[in-house]
Amino acid sequence: MKTLGRITLTAGLALGLIATALPATAASTPSEPLTETPNLIAYTSDPAADAVAKLNSLVGTQSAAEIQEIVTSGRQIETLVNDDNVTIAAFYVEPTFSTMAISERGPGCAVGDACATTTSNTPFGWYGTGQKDINVSNVKRIAAGYYTTTFFRGGQGDFVARNQTTNFTSPRNYNGIARS
Repeated sequence: MKTLGRITLTAGLALGLIATALPATAASTPSEPLTETPNLIAYTSDPAADAVAKLNSLVGTQSAAEIQEIVTSGRQIETLVNDDNVTIAAFYVEPTFSTMAISERGPGCAVGDACATTTSNTPFGWYGTGQKDINVSNVKRIAAGYYTTTFFRGGQGDFVARNQTTNFTSPRNYNGIARS
């Protein structure tokens, strides 16, 4: 028997699944069945479902004091809240990062990003850890996000502890950023 072809499913960035047909490996007639099983590429992990499963496994095993300690820690966490708006389970999310992997998000900032806001109220965000050359002028406010962050202006650095924000009386220009 001859192979008609192979279908590969590829996860496209924010596009869902896209099917593409690859050329047949040999000439065949339509009456012959496929002898090759299609190769399917699929994601098996759902981070949200994994977090909820872990939280559900913690329900009833944590005291109110333990949950409160996690919730007020200032660290990145996941929580499970019931219909009465009571947190019934919580756990710390261990940060995953690789050295030298800082990337720019802006303009714009997301939760956990290092963020520099200009005098025109334009926020510029960076995520990940490492060092990166940047060029941001007229900055009136800097925030560290989830990691200790230093914004550099020439030979000087403005240090911001994780989860803290610094406001300036006069705008500053930055040419580098480091996060760890």
